[in-house]
Amino acid sequence: MLTPVDLHTHSTASDGTLSPAALMRRARDQGVEEIALTDHDTVDGLEEAARAARELGLRFVPGIELSVDWRHHTLHIVGLEIDPQGPALKSLMQRLAEMRTRRARSIGARLDKLGYTGAYAGACRLADCIRPGRAHFARYLAKKGRVKNEGDAFKRLLGRGKPAYVATAWPAMATAIHAIHDAGGWSVLAHPLRYQLTATKVREAVAEFKAAGGAGLEIVNGRQTQGETDRLERLAQRHEFRPSRGSDFHSPPHD
Repeated sequence: MLTPVDLHTHSTASDGTLSPAALMRRARDQGVEEIALTDHDTVDGLEEAARAARELGLRFVPGIELSVDWRHHTLHIVGLEIDPQGPALKSLMQRLAEMRTRRARSIGARLDKLGYTGAYAGACRLADCIRPGRAHFARYLAKKGRVKNEGDAFKRLLGRGKPAYVATAWPAMATAIHAIHDAGGWSVLAHPLRYQLTATKVREAVAEFKAAGGAGLEIVNGRQTQGETDRLERLAQRHEFRPSRGSDFHSPPHD
């Protein structure tokens, strides 16, 4: 969190390590003035975050980050300025929650077979039993010393094509965009250069996002070079996207 505006962050409501209130306090301490909470496929942390932001004098933007399928690649779409009670969004979140629960149980079963017993229960504890994701499994395995670190867990076990990876049929891009817009928000294609896509496929994904009704492009993300930012600015201008910026914050550096 190094800029006054951060429109992409995560809390313990999904796979972050700070509670929504603690995240708001850290943002204030880092000089952030406007912040969105965009947890994965859930709005559970928005009320706590909004309350803390008001007390701290921050401008709060209610948000969410939805997983979608695009040509067998998982992409992420951030929704900003959403109404959490939007009917289409609530319906989609319920569907995604069920999918994430099934995936977590399948990951746990695969890890059990690989000799990493108890990983599902451990991941549930880290997630407060709220739909543990791959990050929770990685965190648990690292804490138990079963892998070198969280990155190693993804490299050896949890990443695409690895023994404990479980593919998930995420909703279509247009479905997520509709749910966000139905909730009064605007949709942003998150970190377009982090999907291991070729330059051609990035351009195609961005173009299809626009054609499906996408409104914005995340041109600044916490993990990219100035050259990448310039490239995304050109893409945003070409498609007349609203530019967005965010850190994709999950945890403090010392965690």
